[in-house]
Amino acid sequence: MLKLVQELKTINNFEINLPQDKINTIIQDPHKWGEEVAESFILSFVPKFLKAKKAGKDLATKLKGSDD
Repeated sequence: MLKLVQELKTINNFEINLPQDKINTIIQDPHKWGEEVAESFILSFVPKFLKAKKAGKDLATKLKGSDD
């Protein structure tokens, strides 16, 4: 069980890096810029999200069956 918790801790450790765009690009259409940044962020972390989901389910299953 400790291994599963450590795996989740490792998966959930990430940094958010915003693109270094020029302010004029952002000011021209902030909504578009925000959507593009959010979409890029989400797509880049899909594999981590899926791995974390599986690890969380595995941990829940292990805890459910545990008598400790």
